[in-house]
Amino acid sequence: MSGPLRSRAVELERQVPRQALHAAWLRFLHPTSRQPVEFRSEWPQDLTAALASASGDAALLARPNPLQYIGFFV
Repeated sequence: MSGPLRSRAVELERQVPRQALHAAWLRFLHPTSRQPVEFRSEWPQDLTAALASASGDAALLARPNPLQYIGFFV
């Protein structure tokens, strides 16, 4: 990777204070009951600036639910 794409990746990396691992939506069958289990979690506050930058939408930070706004949750 080189040029503008590399520069953008380096800038995004600087904005993220930690490894950007996040499960916004988990769904599976409970191992004992075999019933569906579902968990949803908002994007962590410390990663929101990186999400806005990566999406190219600076106004994303002002939205109450950025993941829903970008169409992650349907």
